Amino acid sequence: ATGSAAMTLDDQSNFFSWEIQWTSLASGETVAHFHGPAMPNQNGGVELNIGIANPANGSAFLSSGQATDLLNGLWYINIHSNNDPGGEIRGQVNVVPIPAAVWLFGTALLGMMGLAKRKAI
Repeated sequence: ATGSAAMTLDDQSNFFSWEIQWTSLASGETVAHFHGPAMPNQNGGVELNIGIANPANGSAFLSSGQATDLLNGLWYINIHSNNDPGGEIRGQVNVVPIPAAVWLFGTALLGMMGLAKRKAI
């Protein structure tokens, strides 16, 4: 299975948006979540539901704590399936720094998640 994600976070309002896609799961997806806070080798609780539409598009306003954890690389995406209810594919979200004043965009492959952060100028 493989996946990719594009995410943005406005660090002034904590508005977070995403588009996530995956292919070649061994069985049908049952649910997908953002989990955290957790390091790459740890598990965390569910922070946000992604749903099972593929691609999964969504947005939410994060709490200050959630935004901090996300920007510190403590969130991951987990796609759960019928054959692997604990999660068939997982990818840690990592910040991708880009210059302020540019429309910010993060990209990633599940396993190497990316996140961009918007700065006010």
